[in-house]
Amino acid sequence: MTLAQLAEHFQQRELGPSNGRIAHSTKKTYQGYLRKWIVPRWGDYLLPNIKAVEVELWLKHLERAAGTCCKIRNVMSVLFNHARRYDLYDRNPIQWVRQSAKRRSSPDVLTSDEVRQLLAALEPRERIMVLLDVARDCDRANFSLSSGRTSISAINNSGSLARSCSRSWGAAKRRLHRNPCRFTII
Repeated sequence: MTLAQLAEHFQQRELGPSNGRIAHSTKKTYQGYLRKWIVPRWGDYLLPNIKAVEVELWLKHLERAAGTCCKIRNVMSVLFNHARRYDLYDRNPIQWVRQSAKRRSSPDVLTSDEVRQLLAALEPRERIMVLLDVARDCDRANFSLSSGRTSISAINNSGSLARSCSRSWGAAKRRLHRNPCRFTII
């Protein structure tokens, strides 16, 4: 059996509309990874010919974020677990693939001046969109409005992102807490 045949079997059994165990968004995500990454590269391989070291090297050379490579690896592992469950193959070589999801570098944290300049340069509608994005989970700031750590006041048109760092990023986190990002909504 080839990996493409296994992927087709998996999609029919697990990603169909009748399977309520898997969320619709997860099904779409799995289908996307299968279609874009996994089947084009590994589809013609017979299952016994897929080796952990080869998959690991392939993932290492993909020009994608570590988290994306980790998700590709995880979908491949789910495929092989599916094969084992249906007695289509007796092992999962992907379990031996080493792939970290750790960021390669710390995200760039916006300074209070950068936030002020950004907000001042925008029209009101766009300003609100950026403010919500920064407060929600923007890559440059990675803040979280829903966590209750961000203070945005519509009454006095001000906000504080002083305690909004949601992950430990070493120096970036310390810099954010030393210089809290306070701003006025214009």
